[in-house]
Amino acid sequence: MLEDPFQLQEHQCRDPDRAAACAEGVGLRETHQPYSAARRIMAVKGLYLGQQEYYNLVRLDKARIPAQEVEYALSTLETRGYHVRIKEKYLVDQNERHTQRVQFFFFCNMEQVLFARRFAS
Repeated sequence: MLEDPFQLQEHQCRDPDRAAACAEGVGLRETHQPYSAARRIMAVKGLYLGQQEYYNLVRLDKARIPAQEVEYALSTLETRGYHVRIKEKYLVDQNERHTQRVQFFFFCNMEQVLFARRFAS
């Protein structure tokens, strides 16, 4: 029998220390701290998160519905210096726009733009 029941995957979410570590990790993750820096900051407070858990904190919180997933993906690309173009389509019923759907989005970085200009006439 395990001495610590929180070692089991299904019981980890009930561990009060892990809940505090997740709350601290989300704050650090949103400020784009690398795992090594976040691990040192959390160790001072007596908290621990694994590297995979740390990087998945914000992804799991942000990706709730498809619209939020697309918005999060686009904002992440733009913060990393990519140029983003979106093609959207409206659903029309009886001459009235109802919802807006993203058909596709295109992204490229500045190096790809310069490379395309070099070979375009």
